[in-house]
Amino acid sequence: MIALIGSHGVGKTTLLEKLSLITPETPIKDGSSRIVRSFNKEIGGTLTPYEQQLLINKISDANWNSDILSNICTTRTPLDHYAYSKALGFEDLAKSREELFENSNYNDIQFFYIPIEFEIESDGIRYEGLEFQRKIDQILVERIEKYNLQVIELRGNIEQRVEKLLKNI
Repeated sequence: MIALIGSHGVGKTTLLEKLSLITPETPIKDGSSRIVRSFNKEIGGTLTPYEQQLLINKISDANWNSDILSNICTTRTPLDHYAYSKALGFEDLAKSREELFENSNYNDIQFFYIPIEFEIESDGIRYEGLEFQRKIDQILVERIEKYNLQVIELRGNIEQRVEKLLKNI
């Protein structure tokens, strides 16, 4: 499994879109958070933030330890969901995300970390605000350090990121 980790708005989806054009044989799984947040918007915002995060986590759980997805490239991991649950104050969800991660074969995953380099482009779905984005990034970096993950950092424009990603998969 290849996992892109980083806060919202750092270009994970854009990177996956470009990667899918270059290597269409690579299975790609973009974040469930976009799906859930879009769904909530369509139904008039009736889901609470907690319910949204719970649904996001449940969808991701189905994919995280699946052998079928061993060669997938994904934009969301339990670490990402831990960061959002923690930042939103949902301690029970954060704890369950960390336990899921700790009980998985995370050492078999190639992690690519994308730091904040550019301003968030509003899409009407994801969270906005640099302060919240930085908080998520800080929590992710703390988890990377806690688990001593050997991440490859992707920086620069989309072409530079794709090139570095392809060199390392």
